[in-house]
Amino acid sequence: MSAILLDKPDNVLFQEFQEKFNIKFTNPAEKTQRFTIFSQNLVEIRALNAAQNNGAQFGINSFSAMAPEEFKQRLLPEKFIIPSEFTNVTDDDIHNPGHWWEHEHRRVKRDTYPENFDWRLQNVVSPIQDQGLNNLI
Repeated sequence: MSAILLDKPDNVLFQEFQEKFNIKFTNPAEKTQRFTIFSQNLVEIRALNAAQNNGAQFGINSFSAMAPEEFKQRLLPEKFIIPSEFTNVTDDDIHNPGHWWEHEHRRVKRDTYPENFDWRLQNVVSPIQDQGLNNLI
């Protein structure tokens, strides 16, 4: 799938978004509401790209017409494990993550962190997979 370029008016991008992700709206009111959310999200996307976030490139995806609270409610788990809740994290835990849960009881927030860490090198990250919208929009 090719990326939708952000150098067009919002209404054109919204049309491309609908076509690319096969988005259908139940009525004109819903389409208007989703366009408003989409435009608000574009403001954020463009601001993030302008901020030069370590080379990260933000763009339009299948969730671009979802409000942040709606996204959180529909797609994120109720309880997150916040990293600051971990206790006694060791370098061995970081570089050998195999059975980290066995030592969960002894984790604390670290004062120092590795200069570089890549989960891909730990073989714990799978390739990105499009799971579809599953009727979320």
